[in-house]
Amino acid sequence: MAEWLLLIKNDSLASAQMIASGSAGADHQQTMIAAYGGTVTGQWGLLGRFDVAVIASFPRHEEVAAYCLAVGASGSSVEAIPALAPDAVQAATEVATRAVDKLGAGLV
Repeated sequence: MAEWLLLIKNDSLASAQMIASGSAGADHQQTMIAAYGGTVTGQWGLLGRFDVAVIASFPRHEEVAAYCLAVGASGSSVEAIPALAPDAVQAATEVATRAVDKLGAGLV
């Protein structure tokens, strides 16, 4: 399962519900993510551009995309950013190195 950083910006109704329900919103978020096949590994309330950050794993891109569509349909918005483990970053650098070797540094 792939890990994702989900950055959620609430609409005004969701923000009001967050104020009214406190940490119960985190339980709702876990239930919603589970309905799309995901598992929450961490949740945080934020100050700034986003209201909530969630680290969750989903089995496929389609499930995280479906979750994002549902969040958007509710009036809130979400940025879903793949979170790469160190071994995945290492594998990516190896692929990039082979591509640069094949194409030449000026063509990348």
